[in-house]
Amino acid sequence: MNDTYASRHTHVRGRQWLGDNDAHVRELCPDFWRLDEPSDDDPDATAQLLAAPHSTWVLVRESDWVVTHPGGGYVRMTDEQFVAAYEPVVTP
Repeated sequence: MNDTYASRHTHVRGRQWLGDNDAHVRELCPDFWRLDEPSDDDPDATAQLLAAPHSTWVLVRESDWVVTHPGGGYVRMTDEQFVAAYEPVVTP
């Protein structure tokens, strides 16, 4: 599966959280964890990741993307944000 994407300015690696692929997402982002119980802050969140650049735990909803941050670390993007910003990199 391709996990390299490009915008007009940079390449990133990203994986979409589908609710049952935590091991696959964790291969990209070791600090990604499925939530055992719903969060009081966001009942729709089903996972969390340690996000850049401030090393803060961020809640992740199903269909969100975990994306490498150009400055290091990882960020969460909604599916809408990711699709608007990036397209798959095609390798010959």
